[in-house]
Amino acid sequence: LNYAYGPFKGGYSYLRQNDPIAAAGAGIFAANDGGKLTSHLVAGKVTFGDLTLGLAYNRNRIEVDTFGNNANAVGVNSIKNSVWAAEAKYVLGKSEIAAMYQRASDGSVEAVNNAANTANSSDRGAAAYALRYGYNMSKRTQAYALYSKISNDKNGNYDFGAGTGIGNQQPVSAGSNISAFGVGLRHS
Repeated sequence: LNYAYGPFKGGYSYLRQNDPIAAAGAGIFAANDGGKLTSHLVAGKVTFGDLTLGLAYNRNRIEVDTFGNNANAVGVNSIKNSVWAAEAKYVLGKSEIAAMYQRASDGSVEAVNNAANTANSSDRGAAAYALRYGYNMSKRTQAYALYSKISNDKNGNYDFGAGTGIGNQQPVSAGSNISAFGVGLRHS
């Protein structure tokens, strides 16, 4: 759902994906674990002249139906977490300067049959920062530079990729701090 009125834009998104584990790769679960992913996202932006401010909140839950070969090792029924983000963009002539901050919560883990929590859910969050500069060469072409950093908590292993442990991608070590710098040209 999207809404716009004057300088304000807002929206809500609901996502439900069946069998997300098979779609994304097994990760810590067996490939046939099944289950479902549900996600709720609320976001809004407001523009004051050349300044745009935005906020977003995302709540996720992965539920596992069956456990395949990893049942005894993992022992997880569901994982929940939330992420919130704040951003600001300022336009100065042909230039755009933007900053973003995101925070992922530690989340919570529900163990099988209310057993002792086998997956430590403390200090699993992370913070992400990004700075971006763009120069509008024309109405349709922009050159830009971007710097991003993720600061994982003690047990967090967030990465820039689509997910950790997918395909041949190796998950980052718990507690890692990673950064990236990029330049590009966008034409639409």
